[in-house]
Amino acid sequence: MNTDEGIRASVGQGRLRVWGEAVEVGDDLVAWVAGGTRAHVGAVAVAALRPSLADAGRLSFTPSLITLAGHKEDTLALEGAAVLSKVTQRTVVLTVGIHIDDATGAELAALVQNARAVIKDLADRTPRPARQGSASNVQPH
Repeated sequence: MNTDEGIRASVGQGRLRVWGEAVEVGDDLVAWVAGGTRAHVGAVAVAALRPSLADAGRLSFTPSLITLAGHKEDTLALEGAAVLSKVTQRTVVLTVGIHIDDATGAELAALVQNARAVIKDLADRTPRPARQGSASNVQPH
């Protein structure tokens, strides 16, 4: 992936559509996931990749989160940043903002499922930088 081109993904249709993009910034990754009828910034998570404190041969990450007042994307943002970091072996910044008016429980569940699918697709298609350690060894600390 060139640093000026991102990888895009989209899942769902209509008000249940969720889409996103991931862009390399050096060895790091900046990504966003939005959807529903009003895309926005609801939460921002960072998964800062680093050597494990317990085993220098393993990679780990330190999570951080900012949630805007009244927004509920915090869990998706943290989870998504962790997935992207683990799979791509990169430090990741992920912004998530998904909204539909008068959402039913089933619609909210579909939006979360679609967001997870977008994140997985972005993670699976992002090239891995040359690093020591393996993705299966990345653990949060």
